[in-house]
Amino acid sequence: MSQVLDLAGRLRALSDDELVRLLRLRGGSSTSLKDFFDLAEWLLQPKHMATFVNSLPKSALSYASGATSGQPNPLLDFLREGKFVSFEGGGINQSARPTAVTLGESDSVAGIHAFETLAAITELVFDLEHRILRDVGKQGISLADTKRISILTGKELDFVRAIFELAAAAGLITSNDGRWSLTSRAAEWVDLSARERWQLLASTWLELLGTGAATELTTEIENGMAMSDAVRACFPLERFDTLSRFGHVITYAELLGLSVDGDTSTWTKLLLAGKHDAAASLISKSLPTTQSRIIIQGDLSVIAPGPLSTDDERALRAFVDIEQAGLASRYRLSALSVSFGMESGLSTEQMRATLQRLAGTTLPQPVDYLLNDAVKRFGRIRVIEDARTGGCFVMSSDATLLTELVNDSRLKPYNMIRIDSEALSSRFARDILYFGLREVGHTAIRSDKAGAVISPLKVVTAAVQKAESGDWAQTVARLRQSDQTLSSSADDESIMRQILLAIKSKAKISVTFIGQNDVEQTLILEPNGVANGRMRARDRKADIERTIPIANISTVSFL
Repeated sequence: MSQVLDLAGRLRALSDDELVRLLRLRGGSSTSLKDFFDLAEWLLQPKHMATFVNSLPKSALSYASGATSGQPNPLLDFLREGKFVSFEGGGINQSARPTAVTLGESDSVAGIHAFETLAAITELVFDLEHRILRDVGKQGISLADTKRISILTGKELDFVRAIFELAAAAGLITSNDGRWSLTSRAAEWVDLSARERWQLLASTWLELLGTGAATELTTEIENGMAMSDAVRACFPLERFDTLSRFGHVITYAELLGLSVDGDTSTWTKLLLAGKHDAAASLISKSLPTTQSRIIIQGDLSVIAPGPLSTDDERALRAFVDIEQAGLASRYRLSALSVSFGMESGLSTEQMRATLQRLAGTTLPQPVDYLLNDAVKRFGRIRVIEDARTGGCFVMSSDATLLTELVNDSRLKPYNMIRIDSEALSSRFARDILYFGLREVGHTAIRSDKAGAVISPLKVVTAAVQKAESGDWAQTVARLRQSDQTLSSSADDESIMRQILLAIKSKAKISVTFIGQNDVEQTLILEPNGVANGRMRARDRKADIERTIPIANISTVSFL
């Protein structure tokens, strides 16, 4: 148990940024971590300690094992001093074999890889604005959603899963109440240039690689190793697989154009050297050039022959649906997409202006018909939250339309019940039914009881605030607050916490307290219970049980 106290002290000495990085890389749930003692106990679990040790690069392993040189670190010092030795680590990885490569041989292909990744993650962000993606455990995303995004991007299922995991690692999406939600960083993402988006993801890759490993990886690459072999050589204890942290490091390197089939790109060394801006500037030259023209056809399809600029993309995507994303993308105007744009606060005149500016020509007549009809039909179906039950109401002045909804077999799972000629009720939450109606083609909107339209952007913002309330930064803030509370309470809570830890681990402690006649005493005890503000403990030396008021205890130390 002295290990817990020792490690808790070392963790307390880390900066907030270092703690966030440590917790994020370790993964898992943070909800049970109330203070630094909990965190230390969690990290000292054999599986977590083994994961930490296995993830150390060669230089850190050398330092932890007693080498005279190296970068001191509270956790490495903990290992170096022999505080923890009973972990089950993997054997030295011997699979890495030098493969002769030439830097920059495939820069143009790497640029395409990076562009495809940026485009796919952008589609994921837009997709989460329009529908619910459920968190399905280990896979993270359902097979149905994976296949749908695969069709949109024209990529394999494994690619979709990888970009989903990369988006989560970059903090663009987060799990919230069993569904995936966008974060504030995702809101920033859609306004970033391609270069800035790549730089954000590249920083995520470096964070996964770990502090201090970049120099070693550069050395291995300069020695002629392919990227995947170089990573394996840097982390000799790691067991690489597609779901592991360093399996992701290798996968993401390919996705971000840092390497292509072993050939390391020219900007990779700049990134590893910490020259992020220079690396981003260099790769931006290999990304496809943006253009500002679209083709609008009479069947309501919209074709972008090349990548659009960030501003044009955001303006167009506000009221069109994607059908195929890539170097050349295909979109479609529909009643649903136009309704979504109007919900967000756009007028049909603004939509026309955007389409005419990008097309550079008069709009086809069917587009005008669609926009005019959308205005007439907007708001025919309104979904309103029922705060009393947690369900919702579906309102419409068209009684026939409500009858159609009740009788629609595709909507039977939502169990809508007729209340009167203008209202239905459902036990499902407003957002769930809203997306359910849209999935089957009904142009529903969300509104308050007064009839005011609730913008999808406001809904996303609310979800962001709720989702981000439980991230690792909040965990660190909670740990710091707990630590401050303990230190400001005359140490009573800290002493109680240590006593409870000793009881839990059946450990011996040295207790200094004020005894009879106000004389300070120090005894070695084995605590076995706490009740009514008193500690019961066994004094082995005197072979008696003692009861000591916790208020009288000044210090506790583990033996």
